[in-house]
Amino acid sequence: MRGIKAETLWIDWAQKLAPKIKVYSGRAKPFSPFKSSVIIQNEDAATTFWKCYPGSESFHTIKLDLRKLRRRFDINGSVMKITHVDNCCSVRLVLKEVFGQWALVKLDAFHWCERWNKLLDDPKSDNAAIFRGALRKALHVVEPGEHQQVKFLLSCKPKFQKLK
Repeated sequence: MRGIKAETLWIDWAQKLAPKIKVYSGRAKPFSPFKSSVIIQNEDAATTFWKCYPGSESFHTIKLDLRKLRRRFDINGSVMKITHVDNCCSVRLVLKEVFGQWALVKLDAFHWCERWNKLLDDPKSDNAAIFRGALRKALHVVEPGEHQQVKFLLSCKPKFQKLK
């Protein structure tokens, strides 16, 4: 995990898994020391960091771990460009303090789509479901030439030759 580079981070907290982790301090004496866990993945969905915490979700709790992650990225040559979180407005200052003022902090796609529910007259209607489906599809539409550009860039990379 230490060698994984990242330009984009997706930071997500999980509240359901951590309390299920049991520690046994003796026969028939299990306890649950954790209340939350955080998972950080890069643009390739490779996990770059994960950890369980005894407290609830807080970016002030993980600030030290984020600083260590930043140092690790600096060492392996990663240039952080953007971070996706589910509550960008409340954690932007903490993330910019750790990753620098140049780092973009954006709302992840799932929570961005969820914010549209507030604008709908009836979020449970059939039309609202069709709208949300179209919105999610529109997020992943690319320009017609983008696929060709990536294919060209991949074809330009040197081929690995088998050593004799």
